[in-house]
Amino acid sequence: MRSLFTSFHILSMSLLFCQEVIYSENVSLKKIPPGSVLADLGDDINAVSLTTIILDGSRSQPQNGSLTYEWLFPPNMIAKNNYDFSDSDTPIYYDPDQTGNQSVKSLTTRDKFLEFDVPNLPGQAYEVVLRVQNHVGTTHRDTIIITVEPPLDMNTPSSFSGMEISSSDTLAIDESTKLREPLVATLIQNNLITIQPINKKDLNPMQVNLINKNIYIFLKERGLKHVLDPNRVIPKKISINKPYNFTRIENDTIAIAYLDTVSSGEDFSKFTSDPIDTVYKEFSLNDSTITNKAYYVFRAYEYEITNDTLTYTEIVDTTLNYNFDCEDYDCASENAYLERAGRILSWGINQYDQLEFHYFTLNDLYSSASPINKWVAESVIFNPISDSLIRYPEYISFDSTGSSVLVSGNRQDIFNMGKNLLPLSMIKNLSEGNSIEHPSGVCVGRLGELYITDQYKNSIFWVYEGVARTVYSTPRYKNGDFIDGEPTIPTSIRLNSLDEIIVLFLGDGSVRKFDRKGVQSVLLQPGVIENPCDIALNNEDDLFVASAIGKKIYKVINDNEVVVIAGTDNISAAALDGVTATESALGYPVSIDFDITNRLYIADNLFGSIRVVTADGIISTLTEKKNRVYNVGQLRVNNYKLTTLYATHPLEHSVTRIHFQNLAPNSKLAFIDYPYYTLEKEGIYGLEYPIKEAVDIVLKGVVPKEKKSTFSKLSHYGNKISIYIKKRPIIFGLILVLLNQGITDLLTEEVKDGPPDFPN
Repeated sequence: MRSLFTSFHILSMSLLFCQEVIYSENVSLKKIPPGSVLADLGDDINAVSLTTIILDGSRSQPQNGSLTYEWLFPPNMIAKNNYDFSDSDTPIYYDPDQTGNQSVKSLTTRDKFLEFDVPNLPGQAYEVVLRVQNHVGTTHRDTIIITVEPPLDMNTPSSFSGMEISSSDTLAIDESTKLREPLVATLIQNNLITIQPINKKDLNPMQVNLINKNIYIFLKERGLKHVLDPNRVIPKKISINKPYNFTRIENDTIAIAYLDTVSSGEDFSKFTSDPIDTVYKEFSLNDSTITNKAYYVFRAYEYEITNDTLTYTEIVDTTLNYNFDCEDYDCASENAYLERAGRILSWGINQYDQLEFHYFTLNDLYSSASPINKWVAESVIFNPISDSLIRYPEYISFDSTGSSVLVSGNRQDIFNMGKNLLPLSMIKNLSEGNSIEHPSGVCVGRLGELYITDQYKNSIFWVYEGVARTVYSTPRYKNGDFIDGEPTIPTSIRLNSLDEIIVLFLGDGSVRKFDRKGVQSVLLQPGVIENPCDIALNNEDDLFVASAIGKKIYKVINDNEVVVIAGTDNISAAALDGVTATESALGYPVSIDFDITNRLYIADNLFGSIRVVTADGIISTLTEKKNRVYNVGQLRVNNYKLTTLYATHPLEHSVTRIHFQNLAPNSKLAFIDYPYYTLEKEGIYGLEYPIKEAVDIVLKGVVPKEKKSTFSKLSHYGNKISIYIKKRPIIFGLILVLLNQGITDLLTEEVKDGPPDFPN
């Protein structure tokens, strides 16, 4: 039996001394603006040498799984040859030093935590930087200083306990009988479904409760036994045993023998015989059991300190908070883990103001399978009122809340759609002198003010809260003709970082800049670019111009000089991806725009493709095969939250949304359009049937198939027809007119009027 003698004070303090730092999930998150990211490493660390610390990036936001973590280290902190990187990690190294050794400069990974042993270098301070980036390229960085303190003197109890220790305070612990039992991870029931409301936004508690109830009752009626009631009483804190993945970096000492008396044949009489390192034996080939000679072997060593990496999973007994206000899938999955549920059905209002239903499993999140990343193009579904007003949508812009501002050619009006997708006219009640006849371009300022070009009046207007002011109007002679040399037919309009107005004039092909007083300067002279059709500004206010006929995109150097940045004169060139943009052909580029990371998006009507050019000039295609987008009038980027592209189709009376989707392989999605409008008109009752239909879609194969009688099927189709007609009252009215006309003809036996030779 082996016993360990120590004092009560030493025991308690040593437990604190040896405990690894585990991150706290109870930290309140900082609020960040929509679309931004936040790196958060917490406070600086004072760490005792030869102890273990964990760098914790888990407080970085958003916590929706979209972040990539780049850890930046000082020189000689982590050696290149002593770090075993995974396939998903991307290391970058410092240049070799004089001895040829290299150390890690940065490590790009998906891991939120980095664990390592503090070197035995008291007084040394290390600066570690964490840079986080989301999938659209938005970045933020945070720095932490790790100061190394001297190790505690374990031989002097009072030096680390803070008090004198007497022998009466000691305790003997029999380690042979007090072995620590390993923790077992909390068991997850893979067939148990939890219903998780996320992004509840403007839904009130009663509406959330009723939607939860509708989903739960529907699943129970369909025969699903293992489903948790989302409206039950759920405790705020839940204790679980949860496995965490850790990466541990440890210092190691390698002893290298540079002098060996056996291998070198050197005279060993000058060495002392104590201690003995090993014995070298020479055996006879005929009899291996006989030792002929024995030599004492002496070696001299030099030492080298290296870093070893250990990746391991440890089960931690922890108490976590149940989050009742989740805003993303990661949060919903954490709640599911606390509930021991392996399947998650989340629902909530997404950034496009749709009621979104998403089914996924915990296995999907924690498996090694790669997620499915793709760009998706889908039509924007307007509510019935908007659908009848938004005809010939030609131009589009976005305000600071992400709400779309659309120019309707049918009404010669500009509508702000809002969360209800309910069109609100922005120019209807303007004074007669400042009325807008033919809006041909629009952009939104920081305060929500509109800057509008009028092709008919050859003017630029500023509109805010029902008040309009003319910024510029092409001057005329007394007879009404335009003054020679003045620009005409203003269309595409932009604002730079100084709130100066940039406008493309189709009349002479020039681009001009205006201040608030209408004073102009020429950015691009007439005739420099053949038939320009759209303009865009990047984050540095550089001007770019698209020419559909010229099949190129240009960057303006000065008012009389441009360079091609996309497109080529090579008639045999193809529309290639992964090459420089000047090596790839463009078909008919009608519209361009930039996102916040300076990536240029191009709408190409010939190929029905949306192309993207990165900041380093490489081009690729977002929409391919069945995902193509044709007949684009204008393409604009909405940088609110996740980057989303919108394309107008005037002759098709539609708008297409192109957005990035990152899902687990087995995830399923379903959407209910314009839920706010339905809630306003009919309340939760109006969503009852669409909710059941959406849940049926995402849980196909999970929920038992419903057995329907003939009467139920007829009722089901009747409900669908009723909903269809309710959304399209014009069609319903037309059907009534036709039915009335047909019945009248049958009763009166009258013959419709027609040409003399028209057959009866």
